[in-house]
Parts: sequence; C-alpha cells; structure tokens
Amino acid sequence: LKRRLYSALSESDEGELSIAIPSQVPITLVHTAAATAAATANASANANANANAAGSGVVGTSGSGQHQHSKEYTPIVIRIEYSLKDPEEGIQFVIPSQTYPYRVPHVYTTPSSPDAARCWIPCVDNLWERCTWEFEFVVPRSLDVDGESSTGPNYNVVVVCSGEFQQQIVHPLDPTKVIFLFEQQALTSVQHITFVAGPFYVMPMSSNPAPTNTLHHSRIVDQNLVDVAAVAAGQPRMHAFCLPGHERHLLATAGFLPQAMRHFIQEVGSYPFSSYKLVFVDELIGPRHDGATMCLASIDLLHTEDAVDPVFESRLILSQAVAVQWFGVNIYQRTWSDTWLVNGLASYISGSFIRKHLGNNEYRFRLKKDILRVVDLDVGEMPPICQPGLLEPTDPAYRQFVNLKAPLVLHILDRRMHKTGTSQGLHRIIPKIILDALENENAAAVSTHSFLRMCRKTAGLDFRPFAEQWVYGSGCPRFSVRSHFNRKKMAVEMHVKQESIAYEANKDDPVSLALLRPMPFFDGQMTIRIHEADGTPYEHVLDIRQPYKKFEVPFNTKYKRVRRNTKRFIARQQAAEAAANPETAELIGVVDMSFGLGIWEDDASREEWKVADWSESDEAHMATATYEWIRLDTDIEWLTKISFDQEPFMWVSQLQRDRDVIAQIEAIHALSRIPSKIVSSTFTKTVLTTTYFFRVRSEAALSLVPCAGAAVEFLGLYHLYKLFFRYCYDPLNREDLFKNELVPRPNDFSDFSEYFLRKALITALSQVRLENGETLPIVRRFLIDQLRYNDNSTNSFSDSYYIAHIIGALGCALVSTTPPERAELQGDHIPQVVEDPRAQIDRDILNGAIAEVDRYRDLDRVIPSWRNAITVATLEFRMMLMMANGIPSDPAFFLLYTREGNSTPVRVAAFDGLFLTKWYSPEVFKYLMAVVSRDSSRIVSRHVASNMCESLAIQFSIGDIKMPAKEPEPILIEEDATKPEVIKEPKKSEVDVMIKTLRKDKEIGRNPVLRKIIMPMMLNSSLDHEVRWSLLKLADLCFRAVEEPLPKVTIHIPVATPIEAPSKKLKLSLSIGGGPSGAPSPRVAPDGLSAVSTPAVGQSTPVVPKIVLKARDPSLAPPTPAPVAPKQKAGAAWAKSGLSSQEKKMIDAILKRVNAHPAAVWFLTPVDPVSQGIPTYFDVVKNPMDLATMTSKLKTGQYSNRQDFADDFKLMLSNAFLFNPAGTPPHDDALKVEGLFNKLWKTTDDAVEKDNKAKVKLSLKPREPGNFVPIRPVPVPQKAKPPPPQQLPLPPPPPPPPVRERDLDEELLEAVDAPEDLGGDEDAPFDEDVDDLLLGSTSIAPMTPPKLKLKASRRPAPDMDDDETSNAVDDLESALWDAAEASSITKPERFKSVDNGGRASPVPKIKVSLGKQNRPTATPPLPAVGEPSSSRQYEAPQAPPRREDSVSSTQMALNDHPGSRKRASGGPEIEDASNIPVDPVKCKALIQKLSEVPYGWIFVAPVDSTQPGLESYYEEIKQPMDYQTMTRKVDRKKYSSMEDFADDLRLIYTNGRKFNASSPEILDLIDSLEIVWKKEWPGMLKKRLPTDAKKQLLQAIAQIRTDDVNMIFHNPVDPIALGIPHYFDVIPREDARDLTTIKSKIDKGLYQSPEQVDQDVKLMFSNAYKFNGRDSPISAIASALEQTWSRLYAKARVAGEGGGSNSKKPRLA
Repeated sequence: LKRRLYSALSESDEGELSIAIPSQVPITLVHTAAATAAATANASANANANANAAGSGVVGTSGSGQHQHSKEYTPIVIRIEYSLKDPEEGIQFVIPSQTYPYRVPHVYTTPSSPDAARCWIPCVDNLWERCTWEFEFVVPRSLDVDGESSTGPNYNVVVVCSGEFQQQIVHPLDPTKVIFLFEQQALTSVQHITFVAGPFYVMPMSSNPAPTNTLHHSRIVDQNLVDVAAVAAGQPRMHAFCLPGHERHLLATAGFLPQAMRHFIQEVGSYPFSSYKLVFVDELIGPRHDGATMCLASIDLLHTEDAVDPVFESRLILSQAVAVQWFGVNIYQRTWSDTWLVNGLASYISGSFIRKHLGNNEYRFRLKKDILRVVDLDVGEMPPICQPGLLEPTDPAYRQFVNLKAPLVLHILDRRMHKTGTSQGLHRIIPKIILDALENENAAAVSTHSFLRMCRKTAGLDFRPFAEQWVYGSGCPRFSVRSHFNRKKMAVEMHVKQESIAYEANKDDPVSLALLRPMPFFDGQMTIRIHEADGTPYEHVLDIRQPYKKFEVPFNTKYKRVRRNTKRFIARQQAAEAAANPETAELIGVVDMSFGLGIWEDDASREEWKVADWSESDEAHMATATYEWIRLDTDIEWLTKISFDQEPFMWVSQLQRDRDVIAQIEAIHALSRIPSKIVSSTFTKTVLTTTYFFRVRSEAALSLVPCAGAAVEFLGLYHLYKLFFRYCYDPLNREDLFKNELVPRPNDFSDFSEYFLRKALITALSQVRLENGETLPIVRRFLIDQLRYNDNSTNSFSDSYYIAHIIGALGCALVSTTPPERAELQGDHIPQVVEDPRAQIDRDILNGAIAEVDRYRDLDRVIPSWRNAITVATLEFRMMLMMANGIPSDPAFFLLYTREGNSTPVRVAAFDGLFLTKWYSPEVFKYLMAVVSRDSSRIVSRHVASNMCESLAIQFSIGDIKMPAKEPEPILIEEDATKPEVIKEPKKSEVDVMIKTLRKDKEIGRNPVLRKIIMPMMLNSSLDHEVRWSLLKLADLCFRAVEEPLPKVTIHIPVATPIEAPSKKLKLSLSIGGGPSGAPSPRVAPDGLSAVSTPAVGQSTPVVPKIVLKARDPSLAPPTPAPVAPKQKAGAAWAKSGLSSQEKKMIDAILKRVNAHPAAVWFLTPVDPVSQGIPTYFDVVKNPMDLATMTSKLKTGQYSNRQDFADDFKLMLSNAFLFNPAGTPPHDDALKVEGLFNKLWKTTDDAVEKDNKAKVKLSLKPREPGNFVPIRPVPVPQKAKPPPPQQLPLPPPPPPPPVRERDLDEELLEAVDAPEDLGGDEDAPFDEDVDDLLLGSTSIAPMTPPKLKLKASRRPAPDMDDDETSNAVDDLESALWDAAEASSITKPERFKSVDNGGRASPVPKIKVSLGKQNRPTATPPLPAVGEPSSSRQYEAPQAPPRREDSVSSTQMALNDHPGSRKRASGGPEIEDASNIPVDPVKCKALIQKLSEVPYGWIFVAPVDSTQPGLESYYEEIKQPMDYQTMTRKVDRKKYSSMEDFADDLRLIYTNGRKFNASSPEILDLIDSLEIVWKKEWPGMLKKRLPTDAKKQLLQAIAQIRTDDVNMIFHNPVDPIALGIPHYFDVIPREDARDLTTIKSKIDKGLYQSPEQVDQDVKLMFSNAYKFNGRDSPISAIASALEQTWSRLYAKARVAGEGGGSNSKKPRLA
C-alpha cells in the first residue's frame, strides 16, 4: 500500500495532453502588424479565459508578439465539456441533514488536499502556471427553506468568486436561475482560484463602518456597493459575506479590515487587485483559505460584539489574510523551499498593522512571546525554515513552526540592516519587491537568493553567514552571561557563553546532522545597554564570534549610583514634577515616576499589604553599585534565551524604570527565579500600578506563584488574594481573607485590562501548591465560589470565556502535581490505614466542584454559549480529573458528545477525552472507523484518524498500555576475566519499545477486529487522503509490514563481437630443445666462463638443453634492440601544445588520484548554481574551474606545460575557499584535496626534473639502475675447494631489454603510500585502472620487444655497481617455466630432473612478467654470524665462490615501509609477517612438509660434525639452525611473530648455501625447499576475521539496513530498473558495492580483516558521491550513513583486536 501511494504521488505531476487538430479547422495567417497585434490581444485574452475555464490551454498561438516581422496566426480555442459527480476533493458541499437540520446549504472550493484544484477543473495544478480567468456561474435564484416559497422565506443565492464581479443577470431561458459573471485579468494560479455559492448576506466595508441595517439580502445583490470616498483614496472595493443567522457578528468581526487595507497600501504598496471579498463559511478546514481577491474564513472566527477573548486572535488572522494578497497570491515563491519567505513577509507586514492597530506594547509583547516559543520548540527536532531542493510543500507537522519562525527571522534581519545606518531595513525592500512584480511578471516569483541579494545591495552587507545560520540552519542559541565591574580598568567585564541545544541533541546522529542542519554556533553583533549611575543609558555592541569570550565594556560615569535621598535626586524629582508630560520627565531622568509612585505612600497601607522593604545591608550594597542595570539584546537581534545574573535590586530598577515592555517582561521572569518577600511586594506593586501595560501586569500576577510557598511564608498567596479582592469584591472590612466567604461583585468587563488581570489572578491561584503538590483547600473553595456566585446580569460583555477559564483553573487546582507512589506494602502484616480527615474534606470539595461544573454544562445545553465554549471547558475538566485518577474512566460519557448533532468544537473535545480511555475495544473501534469513513464533517474525521496514533503513545507513556514483563537484572554483577567479554546490545529507544509492545498487545496489535477492518478501510477509494495516511501510520505502528522483494528485471545482453588484435603485435614463444630427463638445471655463465654441473656418482654427464627465444615474425624483430621511447598518437593535441610526454603522464596520474578521493566530489563537474541551490556562486566566483574542465583542457592541448595545470588546480581550490566559509564540508574537503595535490605534485615534479636530467646523460650512461639488464659480475675469491670435474658450455645470455623511461606512477605510489595521513578514513579506494597504472601493469606496444622482469632468489649475489644494475639473469629455463606455471601451463615430464632412485628432484623457479619493473630498492644485508636470532644485525654474507653458477643470482626487492624486517637476499620473496602472531600448528605442519621433501631430511637434525666432510662446519657456521631446534622453540614459545619463525628458516638455508656453495645438488635442494616454503607461506599468513569482529560487522550492517532511508544501499544497483543506464559508465562494474554483497562476502569468509570490510563500505559511499554529486539527497544520506558506519566499525575493530589476542583480561577485584 505504501508503494502504491508513493507511486501515485510521484505520477501526479506527470503526463501530457496531445490534441490533434482536424483538417477542417482553418489556420489563418494574420498579415498586417496592426491586425496581428489586435487579433493577438483580443483572441488571446478570450482564448485563455475560455480555455482555462474549460480546463485547457490555447493551442497554436505563436506567441511572438515582440517581433513585428514574425508570423502570427489566429488562436484556436479548445473547449472541453465535463461534469462532476460527487467530487471527493476540491469542492465542499454543506447541506442540511437529520442531525443538522438548521444548517444553511452552500458550496465552496476547499483546500482539502495540496492538489485539490485538479479535482474540480482540468488544469495544470501548481503555483507556477498562471493565466487570466473568466467565470460564468448559473445558480438557482433562491433556496426554499421548507420546499414551498409561498409558505417560507426565500434565501437569494449569491456567488462570490476570485476576480472582479462583472454583472448579475437573469437566465434568458429559465427565470428561476441567475447568471453571475466574474473576470480575473491578473495572471493567477489555479490554486488561488476560489468561489463560493449560497444564500449569503453581503456587507460593504468602508473606512466608516456602516450600521448593521446596511446588510443586503435582496434578490439582485450588487457587489459593486462601495464607499466612494475610499475608492477615490485608492482603496479597493471591500465586501464581507456571511450565512444567515450571523449578520450581527459580521460587523464586529470584519469591520476593522478597511483600516488594515489602508495601512498596507501606505506601507507596502498599491493593492494588486481592484476588490477584496471576505466570506465566512461552515466546515472549512483550517481558519482560512486565501485566494485571489478573496478569502474564505471559518465561521469559528466570527464573534459577537460583546466578546472579549476572540477579538485579538480573530483580527490577527484576518489582517494576515489581507496581507496575503500581496505576499502569497500576487507575490509567490519560486520553489517550495522559498515558502518561508512568502509566508514570513505576509506575517511581517501584518505585524506592522498589529503594532498600529493594537499598539506597540501589544506588538512587542507578542514578539517576545513568539521568540520564547520558537526557542523552546527549536531544540533539535525542527527542520530549517528553508531547505534547498525541497520538491514538495513543507510537512504539515512543521508548517506551523516554519510560519512562526519566518517573520521572526525577518525581524532580526531588519534590525541588523538598520545597524548599517544607510538602510531603512525591510521597509525599503518590500515596496521594491512589489514594484518589480508590477513591472515584470517573472519578478513575481521571489526566491531566497534574490531576496538576500536585494538586501545585500540595499544595506551593503553580506548576509550569507546570516542566511546560513538562521535560514538554512536550524536551532536557536542560548546565552549565559556574567558581569563584573573592574574598578581598575573602569570597565564592565562581560563573560558571554553560547550553547546550541539543537546541535547537542543531534551531534551523535549523522542523519539528523545532514537533514536538520543544526548550527553549533551563531555569530553576529549584540547590543547591550548599561544604565550607569547617573541614570544615563549607554549602548555598546558585542561582536560575538566564538562560543565563549570575555568583553570589556568601557564605563563612562565617574561617580557612584545616585541615592534617592540625596539633594541631587530631590532636585531632579522636583524638576520632573514641574514637567508638563511624562516624556519630559523621562528625558530629565526620573523615569520611574510613572511606575509605582503613589502606591503605598502611608504606613497603614504598607502594613495592610504586608509590604517588605530592603534591609540596611541591601541599602548599603545598593549604594555601592556602580550602575543601575544592564540590558542585553535591546534591539531584539537574536532569537534566543539569555540567562543573565545581576543583583535583584537591578532587576527591580529595570522593571520600574525601563519603559520597554520586553525589558519589563525580562525583569519579571528573572525575579520570579529568585522568590523573596521583596520580589512578592514588587510584583504586587506592579499589578496595582495602572500605568503598566496590562500584559505586564498579568505576567507579574502569574509570577507571584513562586512567592506563594512556605519558603516565603505564603506572602505571594496573601498578595494574590488581596489583589483579587481589590478588583472583584466590595471594599468591606476584611480582617482575615482566608476565613470570610463573601459574594463577589457582579461582573464588569468594560475595562479590558482588569478583565485579563482577573483571569491571570485566577490562573495564579490555581497553580499555588504545597510541598506535597496539592492546592490549599481554601483556594479550591474559593474557585468553586467564583463559579457558584458568578453574576453577569449587569455586564454588557459575555462571560462565556471567563466561566470556561474558571472551570479550567478549578480542574488544575484539583490535580496534584506530585505523582502517586507506585510501590505499596504487600504481605500478611499490612498496617490498617487510619482514615485521614483531610481526605474527607478533599472528597467534599471534589464533589462540590463536579456538581458546579455539571450545572454549567447543563445550562450551556439550554442557553448555548458562543461556540459552546463552556461545554468544551467542562469536557476538558473531566479529562483532567480522569487522568489524575480523581474520577473513574468513563468512555460512555464522552461518547455522548461525539455524536453528530453537537457542534464541531464539542465533538473534537469529546473525541480527545475518548482517546484517553480504552478506545481500542472492538465496539468503540468499530464506531471510530465508522466516524472516520462516513462522518459528514471532514474536520472531525481527520481529527479522529490523526489522534489514534497519538493516543496510543500517550497511554503507553502513562502506563495504561503495559510493557511485557522481563526478567529483573541481578543485583550483584559478576565479571569473569577468563570468559570472553559479552558485548551488550545497544539499548532500544523508547519508540522501539513502544512499537514492540503495541504489536504484542492482545487488544491492539493482535486485535482481530482491528486487523479485519483497517485494510479495507485504507483501500476505500472514497476515503479522505489525510485519513488514509493516518490509518497507514496506525497500521505501521501496530502491525509488522510484510517485506516484498524487489521486482526482478531480466536483461538480455547481446554477445559482444570479439575485437581482433593488431596484426603487427609480437608474441613470445618458447622453443626448448630436448635432453635427458635426468639432466639438472643449466646455469647461465658470463662471457669467458663456462657452466658445469656436478653429477652424482655413477651418473653420466648430462646434456644441457638449448633454449631459443624467437618472435613469430622474425623479419620484424630487430637484431639489436635499442631504447625505444613511448609511442604517441600521431597529431595528438596535447603534444602540439608543447607538453612533454612525461608531463602529460604526470598530469593524468594526478587527475586520476584526485578524482578517486572522496573529498573531490565537490570538484568533479562544473558548479550548477540552480540545481545545487547556490544562485550567488557566479557573483562571488568570477573564474570557475573544476576537474572535468582541466581534463578537457589537457585533451584539447590547452596546457603548454605542467605549471599551467598547477595554476588551474590552485584556482579551483581558491574558488572553494572563497565561496565556502571555514568549517563547512566543501571547505574542509578542499583542504584535504589541497594536501593530496601538494604531496603528489612535489613527488611527481621532482621525478620529472630527474627524468629531464637523466635524458641529458642518456648517451653517456644508457643503462639506469633498475633496468633488468644481465651483466658480468666479478666473482669473489673463496676458500680452496676441489675443482669441478668438468665444464660444459652454455648458450650465451639473451640480449638485454631496452632501457625505458623513469616511471612517474611509481613515484606517485610511494607518495600516496607514505605514512603521512591526508584524510584519515576518507582515503580514496583505488579504481582498477588506477591500480594498473600505479602497480606496473602495462601493455606491450606493437613493434616493441617484450620486456622480461626476472626475480631470482637462488644465491647471494656478489657486490655489484649500483649504476650498472640491481638484478641479473640467473636461470633462464627456470624463469621461463615459472612464467609458464603462472599461466597455468603444465611442465612436460621430460624437463623434470630425476635422480638415480627415480625420484624427481625439485627445479627452482624464477618469476617472469611482461611489463614494468619494481621500484629499485637497496639490497638488505644478511644476519651476522654468531648473534642470537632475536636481536641479530643484518649484513651482506661473504659466500664462498662456487662455480660459474654462483655469479648469476639477483637481489630481492623489499618493501621499505616502517616496521618491515630486512630479509636476506638468499631467501624467497615472501610477505612480511612481523605483526602476525605465531601459529604453532601451522609452523609444525610446514616443518613436517619441508622434512618430507626428497632429501629434505638433511636439515631435520643438527649437523654431526664428526661425519666425513663436515669437520669444519661449526668453524664456518657460527649460528647453526635445524628443524628440530625450530620445533623446540615453537613448543617453548620462543617466537614472538611469524617473521621470527621465517628468519630461522632463512638461517637454515643461508647456512646450507654458505657451507655447500660448490655443491649444486644441495643448492638445488635448498631452492626446491624454498619454493615449497614460498607456496605454503601465504596460506599460513592468511588471516580470517575474528569471530567477535565478524559478529560485530554483521550486526553493524544489519543495523544500518534496518532504516528505510538506507534502502538505496541494500541491494546491487540495477541501472535498467532505476532508469540510470549509464551507471556503469561512471562507476566501473568491478567497483560496485552494496550492503548485500558485502554481507555475502563476510559470510563466505572472503575478508581477512575488518579493514577490508571498511574499505568496501567506504567504496560504496564513494560511488554514491561520485555518481550523484555531493549536494544530492542521496549523498546526504550516504554521508550520514558513513558517519554511522564509522562509529559501528570502530566497535567491530576493537572486537577484532580483542579476538586476536590470546592474553586474558585481569580479574576485577
């Protein structure tokens, strides 16, 4: 079902419409330019209007009116006739029913879904397709209430539509119908087209509000009625419409809109349309729906003239509806990610109207409250307000937050622009946007980039850092500030510390870091204001650039704080009293005269109110203070919470003397955190002072709650009672407030400030708690009395919301804030509980409260309150008591109010109460499913469906849905060091536990009714789409989904045609002459010497076989090969530019290595500002450069030397540093690429220079070290030995291969493999072609003789000149057969040596390869004689000279990396094993296998020097070794590593060669033994994944496979199924990796270490970056997953290291 839904959504905007033009339709060419212009103007307008009204577009229009000489054709209008039957979306029909018989029938367009328009009109349903419109509505003339017009009233039908009302005429054929004509000449999207039809009342709105009798309800309604004076002043026509029965509410609700329209025209710009209509409809989803020239508002926004509470919110919503006509309809977002800007600008300009309409204090109070809400919400779960690349509207779950934060971000942007001094802020930007939209239609689509660019041009500042933090990033900073006055420096030291809650919450989750982008730090300037001792405020600016910094703010005043009893203060006070107005007093400095003077002037009043005064010590401390107070962020330039600690008297001074509402609110909140008697008295004085703004007074009343506890002797409670009695009771003699039961005065809400203050006092009293969490009984009785004695008979305002507020406060007071103790004593000896008399008092109070609330609920049923506010409050009262276990859970009570017939707010509240009970019983669940599927209210059905999942989470969190019992953890935890450590599984999150519990619960996850009903419900085609998504979430929460396999795609690949090889390419063939099977291996001797062999006794002289090396085409083989330069392509572009072949090869190699690095994904292709969401790129970077461009320039010959390439590379990096600030991923990756390039460049540049110098000396010294050229070594004298019996001539050595150029790739390999680390784990894995390049695998060019690379390890080589060669040809036959064996060629039987016994003797082998040589390295020395093997030093052996055979052995090439052992030149070329521990079983098995080789028994036991011929053995061999000694050392654990074991084997064979240098049979035996060793050694060193590491790796892969977002990495990439057939053109098939393949390789044991697994996983991520680009969503997921893998891999690696160690952990004490 999920797949079908997502597939339907992805296909919703696809498809095309093709219309074939019949041949009989004439296509007329307009000849004259004038006729063309006229025809285009008229016909296009009509065609567009008619075609769009019919759901199609104009076909055949040339659209080239800008060119006078272009051909123009008359447009073709296509009409589509269609009808709608029971539309499910887009149109809402509200009709009477049995449950709602008095509902007025009407119809309107509704935003029931984001693409609702296409459900009622054929169109291109998006914001960016705009056109003109013409509408014609045919409706009944009137609606009869009871079916007969003669007996009942007639309601005339009115149609209101987007556009301008043209006329209303009677239908020419049917007089019972009326035709309404509308025309919208401005280009408008179909999503902004709305209409409504019904018996509406219409009220013209004007600057002078009309009386209610001007409401029109006639047969022919003239919507052109308008205030002539307003139209003359440039104000459009404005009308308000409502349904019958709400006429008297219309003026009270919408009468202020002309003021809003006039304000917006003055501040923003001219109105983009000529009229505005406001229509109130029933059952609208959401508060309002904005369309072009009109707004559909919910009937819930209407309020009566006597209402108080809903006025503020209603006016805020409706004023914003007018502002949307500018930003939202006329100005729209360019992409979905720019929605925040349009909505934010609309809210921002509506806030300017609120400032004018409700006052600056109300505006700033709401601004501060909104900032605190945003800071509390943006703690790590909310996304940024702008997400580049967003392909769909913002998630509804976050839309409200984005709309709340967007205007606040614009506000702080405006404040920062004002700081420049040359800008008027957004008040200059907004009119410019409107003007640009009027001049250019394309400018109507605004984007974040264009808006910020306009701000930059206006203010002259770069706002990219601001946008990166506040627009593209999430989170809000929190500051902790400390201040200290430094008297020596005369400065105030400010210690400012910043922290980001959002970043701290997500820093360990790479997915959240990538998607939510929480900012770790916010920078900018903060304005502080220090009110110094003389009362003068001084402003300073703190430049915040790091998380913590100490600022030294200079101090200006040279004297101490002014005391109030000084003559200077008295003089200033008298001057202030003489001032005519408060502003003059403020300028003089006695600002606090307006706040609190005249309160408690006499001692009697101070004693009555129990006022606390400052102590003498406090007065003394206040006298020494150097400043009055300090205010932070005075200009509201940050969305933040600031924790600032200053003295209490400073906060009191700020509260009493600062006129800013925000400063007063900050002081109240700070003082509430330090409750005391002084604070309580200060708050009480604030409440009594009427010059404070009423919101500030209400905040002070609420802040008295912390002062009402026992720690302050309940002084705050006393003050709350005194304040309430002052405003609500007659001034009688009340000695004890807590004993008298008096009747309050009748309500009088004529003073709005006292009304809101009264509500705040009631809320504060309900929140006062004792230490046990309960409210005082006197408070509960007091609230009951307020309900019992409430009298609204003489009040001219409604008390519905006031009573609802008291009921909510009473419910809060009856609930204890201390959770009940769950643990209870159990057993046979339970003490008898004594009845507490306070329990009976609590029960009486509870029963009295319930009875009083029920009375009001019954009264509201008889005389309904507005929107049934009292009934809703009583239902919420029941919910609070039920959740606190005050009353039993009763689902039946709430079910009564969920039925149709009740008002929508009552039903919604009743369903909320029902969901807090056991609603998942079968009977209740069936009822809820019926409501979801068939309820007449879409609001109710969506609310019920969405609350199902939330209610399950709530009931799980409060314990109503219990978790399955689990075994208790042992109290004592024992740890045994002898057993392997058990790795604890990661603790499941609370959400995972909840899902598991719900799925196992019998009444939820295993409920048969739920399982039976939910799937047919979701498959119902008529179900609302929001309801379907909610049910899908419920099913996903309660049931485990069945994973369906991915669709299999069979691809038939045609057989590739083989490519024939070039005819001129030479092939190597061997022709070896015959000889007796018992002949030993021949030797290659230098000129002037002969090679002989010593046969066994009784054996005839062997015949040496002849070896002939020839080519298939002898005519092409040169007799004497000479050095041949690499062959270039004829006419190559790069060669013509002057670039040498070595430089070309150098640049190619560098580009390949850089392209393979993960950090280079940003630089692979040219920057695309549109797709990557960085439209300002080319404004900053004037000369772009990338790796693809450099590769193209190299191929086209635009580089004349390698320095040009380096300049381009540095330009690319400098562009990255210029555009990306430090700390961003592109900047960090550019640093890594720079380090890699510098390292590669230095190495390769030096190699090129050496190569150039070598070419100069090539004629004098053609042979360089490292070329495999046979030479004539000089024999070394040896001790006297018996001369050989005979010498046989051997063939001459083969001709030397040509000298080749120095290979740059070998230098690259050395540079990259150096121990320095450039990128940590981000080193790029080698591609196969790069491996071939760097490791020496090249092809043989035609006409070039094959190269032979001979590696021999037969005997120690004599000292040679390094300038001559480092390798020589030893045994050509063995070398060629080694090459044949490497090619799986079986050696013929005739070439095996056979001794007298018929046993085959081993033949040594030499590796032959065609290609490049290895890197030349120094020859390591042999171990010295006589030193122990564990610490012996290595030096070259002085082997005795044997016959000619001893002069042709080669040196071994060893790795020169740190830690590798220096091996003897006489040993085989084997892998280093220094870091591999000894495996005794494998070592003994190898010794046994070597002993079983023919004649291998020679080295089994120590040498017996008493035998003939062995007398001098221990004189020549100072460090003997044999197999038995090695076996004993293995048993005694004398070897620390496998390399030590190998050293002893080398020592055995070195000793054998040294003592038997003149015996070729022994030397051949040693060679054969070393071949066996070399063959078995890799298997001995082959490591397998430790069990713990393998388990951890499998768990890590399984863990990252569980998240659905990582599904793209689960299986191999299928290019055909995914629609990316070029995938393997970018990613080589052999480099493709995925989690399934990696898991399979782990299961099959193909990995030897965790590092190899890690390399494959990182190769998978590198492929994602390379194919998708760094900025794509796939790369964002890959980056987040890579960080998760790194963390999991670290655990697996630790497990692998622990698994490989044999050491036991110490036992814990």
